[in-house]
Amino acid sequence: MLRPAQGTRSLRQHSLVVAGLTEGSVTLLTSDFQALHVPAALLPDGLEVGSILHSSFALDCAAEASRVQQILQLLDEVSVALSRESARLSLPPVKPSAPKASWVSLSSSQISQDSAPSSPGIASHADSSLGSAAQSPVTGVPDCRSPAAVPSQPSAAFQ
Repeated sequence: MLRPAQGTRSLRQHSLVVAGLTEGSVTLLTSDFQALHVPAALLPDGLEVGSILHSSFALDCAAEASRVQQILQLLDEVSVALSRESARLSLPPVKPSAPKASWVSLSSSQISQDSAPSSPGIASHADSSLGSAAQSPVTGVPDCRSPAAVPSQPSAAFQ
């Protein structure tokens, strides 16, 4: 039996059956018949339909923490480079704002984000609203995408 390496957790072992081979892809079946589609490059050569693979999966906490640190360092480097470029071009710094959902339904939402113009004389439009009119200007039919057409209270069917 494989032992988890230092810093790993949650070791899982599985037997997988090759159910199908396509160009560059392999379909594997688990013991409970769930299909997994895997790039063939990740698997050993010489597979045929019916081949059985034994696999082990483990989370590597140490590698994950290291990767997070690498990403954070890269973000810091990008931020410093952008700050230098902004200072070189004498542009005022722009503070990003968090997007805000102004209405949400089961199938759609309206998200807007306040932002300052990116440079003098150039306005930026960051509101992704779909319109404030309750009716379509073309058909005169109520626009289901409009916040005015979405009831603020759930219907009786959902209560």
